[in-house]
Amino acid sequence: MGVWRCLNSVDEVNCPRFLFVSIQTICITKTIMIMKKKLFCLFAFFVLSSLRVNAYDVYIGGIYYNLNNEEKTAEVTYGATNYTYSVTIPKTIVSKNVTYTVKTIGKSAFSGCYSLYSVDIPSTVISIGESAFSGSGLASIIIPSSVTEIKDKAFASCPYLLEVEIPYNVISIGNNAFNGCDHLRSVILPMSLISIGGSAFQNCNLTEITIPNSVKEVGSCAFRQCSNLKSFTLSKELTKIPSGMFMHCKSLEKVVIPENIKVIESSAFVYSGVSTLILPATLESIQQDAFMSTPLKYCYCYANKIPETGDKCLFSTQITSGVLHVRAELLEEYKAIYPWNLFKEIVSLTENDPSPTGIKNVTNEKNKALHYDLKGNKLEKPTKGVNIINGKKVIMK
Repeated sequence: MGVWRCLNSVDEVNCPRFLFVSIQTICITKTIMIMKKKLFCLFAFFVLSSLRVNAYDVYIGGIYYNLNNEEKTAEVTYGATNYTYSVTIPKTIVSKNVTYTVKTIGKSAFSGCYSLYSVDIPSTVISIGESAFSGSGLASIIIPSSVTEIKDKAFASCPYLLEVEIPYNVISIGNNAFNGCDHLRSVILPMSLISIGGSAFQNCNLTEITIPNSVKEVGSCAFRQCSNLKSFTLSKELTKIPSGMFMHCKSLEKVVIPENIKVIESSAFVYSGVSTLILPATLESIQQDAFMSTPLKYCYCYANKIPETGDKCLFSTQITSGVLHVRAELLEEYKAIYPWNLFKEIVSLTENDPSPTGIKNVTNEKNKALHYDLKGNKLEKPTKGVNIINGKKVIMK
């Protein structure tokens, strides 16, 4: 035992020469195997490097392209050197007397081009590929209206990108498309948009976001860690708030969930700054940890029936000093059901409470008649002329 190191001479240990020869042979064999492994790794590195360097068909006007000879289209790609400063992509290129229309910006075409500040994209381009500009130095980008899709990680980790306007005709924004653009403060989404991928705008500097009514699907964590996000407007086509959608959005203080939402998925607002929460009549379910670790103080729940929660924890322990406002007919049920009964106070909604629609909640306590004039002003008692009493026009003489 203990003789597995390489020895300088036989005299170092008291053992027969044949044993030393065997040990020496083992050490040399092991060294050769290690050297072979290193040489193989080095060879593989150079092979892979050459594949990336030569992954293009032509190099014209400072831009690398792949060509589709059947469709006569060209795709912008990467090559031996990184793009720098400003690049203008032409609508067409000519190679061997054949004209090709530039249709796509390919996968990783400008990825890692830290010294690239602007790219002029022509109106012939219809797709921006996966990781096309990820990790580049882009400070601004104008996406033409010809583009219909922005693929996964297309603009991920662009630290200098400040504003983006997604043009009409784009129908999908891929997963992580703008993830890590930590200075991106403004995004305008078009009415053509149908889907927003998971973590699409995670860790951006957005202060507000409006998701147009055309959007039918949003992936999980879409706006996670947008720490300066103060307000959002959701598409009326959405029926759920995906898991982690607004996780770690510390500046979100007042959250109004719109009437179309039926489900709030797990961890949707965990670690956010929500202190006031307004829940709609359509709400049916709230999943685990949806509002955990938030400073929630006031919750106004207009749900037609108590939302399903199972036995999962939804709120932080701070709700033990909070107030829950609910429909009067469900008041006693809320007081008996976990986790709703953790609120310090549970009271009935009143007409002065905020609502998801922005319209005051009108109640008729103890069947008391409500009187309004034609301008909508509340009256203490009926006046001569046309009055609105309990929603009906009545002529008082």
